[in-house]
Amino acid sequence: MRSQLRCVACFVRPTHEERAMPDLRTLETFRAFVDTGSVSRAAQRVCRTQPQVGRTLTALEDEVGFQLFDRSSRPFGLTRPGREYYLQALQVLSAAQALERHALRARHSAGPHVHVFTTPFIAGSIVIDALAPLEQELGLTVSIDSRAHVDMESWVANEVFDVGVVGFPIAHPAFEI
Repeated sequence: MRSQLRCVACFVRPTHEERAMPDLRTLETFRAFVDTGSVSRAAQRVCRTQPQVGRTLTALEDEVGFQLFDRSSRPFGLTRPGREYYLQALQVLSAAQALERHALRARHSAGPHVHVFTTPFIAGSIVIDALAPLEQELGLTVSIDSRAHVDMESWVANEVFDVGVVGFPIAHPAFEI
């Protein structure tokens, strides 16, 4: 009888308190919107359409059960609980990226690993070709993260990387040139 009760419980819609954490793609979309301040730029950053990003953000608010965005001004800002949620989402995303890097290093434990960040254009035109010989000659494993140039500040604040390859000009106190 007990196992039948568990199966029946699966069909009951969970309350806000019982819901699971949003998936990483949803959190990435949330971060992209907050970082860029625009649905269109967030859509470009996460390689989705504007309607998909809008639906994802609306569904996230429904899922968490409170208002994330202050819609009384343009561009939208975060509510106080939305800001706190955003900071926690950054920690979750950072931890997920660290876990992914750990798994990559474990798969290729014979040699060192280098984590590179750059813009999509530079990754495709320079970085991949430049790193290929190093991977072969030195036995390196390499992971490349690429995001829009306008996101550099959030990269520095929230990401862990070994090498950054960017175009000039760039001026930010976190960068040492």
